[in-house]
Amino acid sequence: MQNRSLKLRLAEILKAKRPNDKLTMVAEDLGISDTTLRKYLRNEALTFERRVLERLCDYLDVGIEDLIELVPCDFFPPSKRVTVLRNRRGSPDDYEMLGKLEHLFSQNNIGIEEETCDGPNDIAACIKAQDCLIVGSPRNNAAGAIAMCTLFQAGYSDPSRENRRKLPFVMHVPHEWHETTAVMQNPARDRQNPAQCQLVIATSADNLSDKETTIAADYFPQDKFESEEITDGKDLGFVFVADHSSSTDGTRRRTYWVSGFTSIGTLASTRVIESELRSFSIDKPGGYVLAVIQARFSKPTQSRRRNLEDYHVVHTLRGTLPLVAQVVEEEDLEDTFHNARMQKLRARIEKSWRPMRPEEKPLLEQFYDRELRGLSNTSFGGILKSLPTYATIPANRRSEPFTQYLQKLRDLRDKGESGLFPGE
Repeated sequence: MQNRSLKLRLAEILKAKRPNDKLTMVAEDLGISDTTLRKYLRNEALTFERRVLERLCDYLDVGIEDLIELVPCDFFPPSKRVTVLRNRRGSPDDYEMLGKLEHLFSQNNIGIEEETCDGPNDIAACIKAQDCLIVGSPRNNAAGAIAMCTLFQAGYSDPSRENRRKLPFVMHVPHEWHETTAVMQNPARDRQNPAQCQLVIATSADNLSDKETTIAADYFPQDKFESEEITDGKDLGFVFVADHSSSTDGTRRRTYWVSGFTSIGTLASTRVIESELRSFSIDKPGGYVLAVIQARFSKPTQSRRRNLEDYHVVHTLRGTLPLVAQVVEEEDLEDTFHNARMQKLRARIEKSWRPMRPEEKPLLEQFYDRELRGLSNTSFGGILKSLPTYATIPANRRSEPFTQYLQKLRDLRDKGESGLFPGE
């Protein structure tokens, strides 16, 4: 089955037929608001009213077949492989949503592999080198916030207003919920409603720092949340999909971040992708789409289990990533990513065998470049996991030549290349 999406050609037709018409006058003639007209012009509208389409055809003197066309839905990565990225263990609910998304990707012949990164630099390197899927709130998985900062050229740990204005949104949360970062802000404690979280998002992708829209979600301290009945709780979710170039040769990469303030927001975001996949098609190189979802939930007393009651998209941005994020230098891409891999390999060798000697480090670097550099994440991870533990190696074998130990790594490499590691 094809995945195709509707494209409204209003912007190009209006420019060709009525180039001097002011948008406010066009909106007034059509009987719609300026905001709705701008959504139509940016092809961001999720629904179309019949009467508006009829008026548009009459206003522009075109047929409906001229105004709307079906185009391929460019949502899935060209590489046909996506890496699930995390920097810490997520919640059970996040894993449930991840399973739903993995099923969606696999139905469209996209392979899935997993990568756990130790810090912001490792995460940024993975984003630049691979197609990545990130699931979960920044509270459970900081990889999403780091990925967004990487793509918008913002410092993850810099909470200054100047740095934050590079980003399409910021999350306002209580101080005890999360430390301050570029994406997570802790407003003053004396604000009027301390029992709410807020998402402050740019009104337009054309100028992220110009105007902002605030969308609220409820926040409950743990003791209050568990003891009270909630009949109309509000949460927020968001879906972020971006296209960017991994190197100077123009290889296209995709980054997907599906999240919420809590897991109920992540669930709503996942369902929006399942039902509105075509809305997240990328229509140009370097483009991104960001949708905010309002979720409503209920919860019985003396329970932590929430039930998703309703959800809908309340705000959508379509824009272009900063030019510097679209083209990543080859050296920045390759060296950071593969140096991080080699450090993991060395640490695993020393944990499973013996401390490496100074003269053996160049041998390991040569071996990695020659034998392991092109391996997938699954094969490389399989090698690390398959190395024996220190206690299982006899003392006399710990003094064997390093070249002999490298042969064991080569054998494991051949095993992974044969598809014997799970996930290949």
